[in-house]
Amino acid sequence: MEKDATFFETARKRKAAAESYWEPIYKEYEEDARLYADEQWPKDQLANREESGRPALTFNQVKQPVLREINGLRQNKPAIKINPRDADADAETAAFYEGKIRNIEYESHADAARSHAAKCAAIGGIGFYRVTTEYVDDDSARPSFEQDAFVRTILDPRMVLYDPEVERFDFSDARYCLVVPKPIPWETYRKKYPQASLADWDDKNSGLQGWAREEAVTVAEYWHIESEDDVLIQLQNGEIGYEAEFSEEELKPENVLHRRVVERKTVHFDLVNGVETLEETIWPGTTIPIVPVLGDQVIVEQKRVLAGMIRSARDAQILLNAYFSGEAEAIGLTNRVPYIGPRGSFKSDANWQSAHLTNPAYLEYDLVYDQNGQLVPMAPQRQAAEAAVAALSQASMQMVDTIKRAIGYADDVVQPSKQSDLSGVAIERRSMQTESANFHIADSLALAMWREGKIYLEILPAIHDTPKVLQVTNAAGDVSTHYVTQAAEDGSVPLVEGAEDLKHHRLDQGRYGVTVTVGPTYSTKVEEESDFLTQILGGDPGLVTSFLDLVFKLRGYPELEARAKLLMPAAVQQGGQAALVAQAAQGQQAVAENQMLKAQLAKVLQEQQADILKLRNNIELQTMKSQTSIIVADIEAKTKQTLATLDARMKAIETMWDKLQESEGERLPNPV
Repeated sequence: MEKDATFFETARKRKAAAESYWEPIYKEYEEDARLYADEQWPKDQLANREESGRPALTFNQVKQPVLREINGLRQNKPAIKINPRDADADAETAAFYEGKIRNIEYESHADAARSHAAKCAAIGGIGFYRVTTEYVDDDSARPSFEQDAFVRTILDPRMVLYDPEVERFDFSDARYCLVVPKPIPWETYRKKYPQASLADWDDKNSGLQGWAREEAVTVAEYWHIESEDDVLIQLQNGEIGYEAEFSEEELKPENVLHRRVVERKTVHFDLVNGVETLEETIWPGTTIPIVPVLGDQVIVEQKRVLAGMIRSARDAQILLNAYFSGEAEAIGLTNRVPYIGPRGSFKSDANWQSAHLTNPAYLEYDLVYDQNGQLVPMAPQRQAAEAAVAALSQASMQMVDTIKRAIGYADDVVQPSKQSDLSGVAIERRSMQTESANFHIADSLALAMWREGKIYLEILPAIHDTPKVLQVTNAAGDVSTHYVTQAAEDGSVPLVEGAEDLKHHRLDQGRYGVTVTVGPTYSTKVEEESDFLTQILGGDPGLVTSFLDLVFKLRGYPELEARAKLLMPAAVQQGGQAALVAQAAQGQQAVAENQMLKAQLAKVLQEQQADILKLRNNIELQTMKSQTSIIVADIEAKTKQTLATLDARMKAIETMWDKLQESEGERLPNPV
């Protein structure tokens, strides 16, 4: 379609606005990337040190933590899952979508594109990859006219200039996006685009400012979304469509259940040089298929700030290099301390000029006499100096620790000499703390893959809109054949010729949702399953003949698997998988019954323990009562005996008193 001047003016303005917005973000990204790539010395300092012969050493402490994070993602790859969302969707078609997406991933090495985007996000806070549609087998000897979806890498995220007004974390609300690679020489440009009107540099063409110069020209991808309002209709029979898709009879008020105004989006792709379009097409989806993976994101003074793992450790890394270089320089200068001696002592021996660099066997010095002709008794001596190695070494270790804390990375032990002081639980918790510190990178990749899955659900029905035979890949890497179709304009549903009686997936029916799971790779799961099965067979050798073929299959020995199948019991061979399933079901039932018996036995034991405890309490109570009765009886007996003794004594005293009265002949007061 012919584009007018307004179109290209808008494209140029959008490019300029996006460059202005993303320039500070990409400048910070570039600084982080330099540190990751061992370019850690400022250029002026590096030049000064090289010129003066001073060491400029680099000890990269930020690269390995980033690689550790990314390699962890490679080992625990996120996976796209498709789920039915309404009654017209079915689980088999959802499984087909999953298998087809997995096939796309294998064919286009999607893991490499995703992990590179995640690495860029871990380094400098932002990375991108893209979903494209390409002709199948275009790079083979027999290309075809069949198209399919592919995942491709974007090596340099700075090429991507998204709409500055995006608000969603996945950038799915962007109205435009430009992908601006490096300018290409005019000669290369003319060979690649011979149909282009622009063939050379014209300094009078104002439209080329920011796009071309005398040596090269920029050819950029210009993605832009055009939208228009439309009316969405739902009929009484449940059918949903746009107003133009229904007849006048169907649109009568009594037939319409709901209507609402919606925005219909069309994604346009134009390859432009600033003043003309070289290629153009319509993307079958509703969002721009360039997927971002972001690091830490925050808004400061209405400006977006994106940072990766390195940002907070930059200053400490630069200081660390300076300290280590200073330490090496200080140690090296111990042999460069100058000699001090009287004027004229160093004339004869030329070795004095390089004594700070070489190691001569001996040095001769000239005798020096004073003005009176007396010998000056002073031989040349090296100036004593002690390098501040200890202080520099301590400062270096502090910077190493600062870098680790800034990145969120912790060693399993703080000091190797104190390794025994940490338990296995402490080491595991420290490892979990490290993983959680940068989990936002993995979470951002999962969000990107969620958007990627949404893109597939939009474009796959558009690409495969006729009856086709498609290849689907399962988690084990095995490929199977599936059939897809869609309804024709007349309402009929055509089928693949020769496969009319086989299942066909309707890509024009049903709504499907996307989820992303993160876990071990398939090979890791196979190893775990194999180990688990081996443990079970070790505990019950009687099951070996029934399950040995599965062990060999999981271990990857097909010949031994075939031989093991011959040794299987006849019932299992005849019943095949059903017999194994039934045997497994019986085993599960037995386990369930065993667990039920254990639960009942535990209940009986609990009741018996309660009865025993109650009886024990009664015995202790009776014992206490008996002991109390004995003590009371003993006290009563002793009390009676004491009272009797006291009565006898009182009576004896009274008798003696009476006798005294009689002997003295007078009445004394009674003392009682």
